[in-house]
Amino acid sequence: MRRRLALGAAAGSVVAAVVLPASAQAHGLAGRTDLPVPGWIFTWAAAVVLVASFVALSTLWQTPRLEGRRSRAVARIPPVAEPLAGALGVLAFAGLVYSGLAGSQEPLANILPTFVFVVFWVVIPVLSVVLGDVFRPLNPWRAVGRLVVRRPAPLTYPRWLGRWPAAVGLLAFAWLELVCVTRDDPSLLAWLAIAYMSLQLIGMALFGVATWCERADAFGVYFGIAARLAPLEVRDRRLRVRPVLSGLTALEPLPGTVAVVCVLIGSTSFDGAANGLWKQVGPSITRGFAHLGAGPDAAAQLAGTVGLLAAVLLVGGARARRCRRCCRIRSATAPTCWAPRTTPSTTT
Repeated sequence: MRRRLALGAAAGSVVAAVVLPASAQAHGLAGRTDLPVPGWIFTWAAAVVLVASFVALSTLWQTPRLEGRRSRAVARIPPVAEPLAGALGVLAFAGLVYSGLAGSQEPLANILPTFVFVVFWVVIPVLSVVLGDVFRPLNPWRAVGRLVVRRPAPLTYPRWLGRWPAAVGLLAFAWLELVCVTRDDPSLLAWLAIAYMSLQLIGMALFGVATWCERADAFGVYFGIAARLAPLEVRDRRLRVRPVLSGLTALEPLPGTVAVVCVLIGSTSFDGAANGLWKQVGPSITRGFAHLGAGPDAAAQLAGTVGLLAAVLLVGGARARRCRRCCRIRSATAPTCWAPRTTPSTTT
């Protein structure tokens, strides 16, 4: 049951974040709305497909079918490949930050906004589902951390913290993409990138590079979960082939994993509602904040924050009810579903 819950959570996050960001591309492509069908049909169709996918997954997949599937090594990765990929990632990061700070401050004339909201947020997850964890070797803060962080780590990462930092980081990025009125400002994005890398380096220095990247790095966690769907993986410097989806069975159900799922699904749902339900509800909330004295931009951002948080909490509430139902069947408590604990192995 625990494996099935973890599998459903991970698959849900990847499906919601990879299939539906087509609507999010509008933020990076100057707001194109020339769809071949009316926008409300597109939005509702996407919602129906998402709900039907979860219903089918929960009702038709009742028994484990992927556990125990073995991967097969097909090629050896040269030891120099990962350092070279890391150096490439650091150079790309430096170039993008320089472009954001010293380049044109017109969003459409600067590569940074397009890279962040299209290449980084849309293309990399798709590549991860197809090719495996392509972000891990290119991760610039991981590459710098592996070079400068001393071993062993001075502190032990608390188990209760789990993937909660990643969930918070993804929520902050969703707010930037969907709510912030200056999200396309190249210099703002550049400084946020510098701040995020600095925070990641501090975390890696305290808790270790591998542990921090696998649990607390918002993008490392997200892309890593997406990569578990892929038929390819790299382990022990070997490229391996495995059955599609089988990588999800090895996902450790740490505290905060479901929160990551709720943030991804909730933010994607809010993005989809931006051209539908939110057009009807959002202006009223914005006017309410304006009557309280907030300026136009501040009122819009406060209203968007309310909408985003409501969407995430709505998904979280639905998940909580689902967990309580499962836990009543198992005569357990609801928190067990939200933060599963591993059962100690027994010796025979």
